[in-house]
Amino acid sequence: MSYVFAAASALILCLVPVTAAAQGVLFVQGDKVGVGTDTPEVPLHVVKTTAGNANMFRVDNNGAASFEFRNTQNGAFWFFQADQDGTFKVSRLGTGGSEIIVNRRQDANGVTMFVDGSIQATNVTYTSARDRKTEFSTLDRAETLEKLAEIPIESWQYKTDKNAVRHVGPTAEDFHGAFGLGGTDSAISVVDATGIALVAIQALHDEVSERDERIADLEQDLSELKALVFDMTE
Repeated sequence: MSYVFAAASALILCLVPVTAAAQGVLFVQGDKVGVGTDTPEVPLHVVKTTAGNANMFRVDNNGAASFEFRNTQNGAFWFFQADQDGTFKVSRLGTGGSEIIVNRRQDANGVTMFVDGSIQATNVTYTSARDRKTEFSTLDRAETLEKLAEIPIESWQYKTDKNAVRHVGPTAEDFHGAFGLGGTDSAISVVDATGIALVAIQALHDEVSERDERIADLEQDLSELKALVFDMTE
């Protein structure tokens, strides 16, 4: 048998047995609580049975919607907050800032997520279909390679990294100064870095192909010269 909290008056809640789910009713079954369902499957199970786009869950903190998640296994406190400007932030108590920020615009196109830390995944893909792009233009391969060769590529570590974790790459300021890509000089887009590397590879391919042709011509000239010398010595 499930039990439901029902308002007997404006200030009193009482437990009464129920046999069926009802919209807006709070059910308690063992260590599980159900809202809109009389068979909760998790500690808090909310089911919306009417149509519409009303919020499923909301907690107001002094006018700003936010809520807290606590992992009692290791004492971690995670805070989720929606600011008035529409930014959604995820923070861990004691870090002094937000680890994840969603919908914070950082460039003309609108970066939708900012993560203060590393992201690990088995695969990362980015949108690159031609029908999603416009304003195409080609790059000078040789010029791109020359610019890339002038950018300092150093080994370094982030100030926030622990255990002396090191990385290799250019600074965002140098990369943006050389190519003017992206909407900021404080970060490098993976798309842009990959594109510049591919153009540079094409430039090297051009140089190697041109050199191979010159070598082939020189070998042909040398072969003809040898034949001429051989005829003259007979």
